Amino acid sequence: MNNDIYFRFERQPIGHKLITEIPGLEYYGDIFNNIGYDKAIHLLGQYLLCNKDNEIFNTWLINEFPSITTVNRNLCIESLSQWTYNNL
Repeated sequence: MNNDIYFRFERQPIGHKLITEIPGLEYYGDIFNNIGYDKAIHLLGQYLLCNKDNEIFNTWLINEFPSITTVNRNLCIESLSQWTYNNL
């Protein structure tokens, strides 16, 4: 696992980053765009709505986007978790 991708995402403001800039979601932009999630902040908002609970957020991801692999879901969850830890 490349820790550099975490560092770049977690240590920078979310700003106008695209959803595909979240580690693990680089190739899943289309499925998120189909429901209106084009920015990273949209998915961060959903993570916060799940009370930053990784298990609840994982379940939501599985239900909404079953085509995302377990490895990629875990990368996404870890990145959002660390981003909130570092920035909120």
